[in-house]
Amino acid sequence: MKRTIYKKLIFKDYLKWMINIILILSLNSCFFPCNLSVSGIVINLNDNNPIDSALIKVYDDGDYFMEFYTDSTGYFEAHSSESHSSFIGGKCKELKMEFSKVGFNTETYSTRDGDGNVTIYLHN
Repeated sequence: MKRTIYKKLIFKDYLKWMINIILILSLNSCFFPCNLSVSGIVINLNDNNPIDSALIKVYDDGDYFMEFYTDSTGYFEAHSSESHSSFIGGKCKELKMEFSKVGFNTETYSTRDGDGNVTIYLHN
């Protein structure tokens, strides 16, 4: 009889610990980092050549953040202004980029996930 009661008490303690551990792990996995990074290339739609020195303006969650130019191969890389976490159903900040060059149209690109190998086409 005493053995049965003892086993029940151990099982209850074990069950409480397991529920707490599962709860903590579940809540922890609901958070995810939001450090956005976008990279890619800007291409001339007319001749498929990379566009050197295209102006890129970056807006972090709607606020002007920075601007820079593509390199000689049309390559660019941008990062959000800060790293933060989002909870269940929450969204990362929006990273919006505006691509332009004199004599070409202006294109915009937005993401909340971050992307690599983005191709932006400008035409004149």
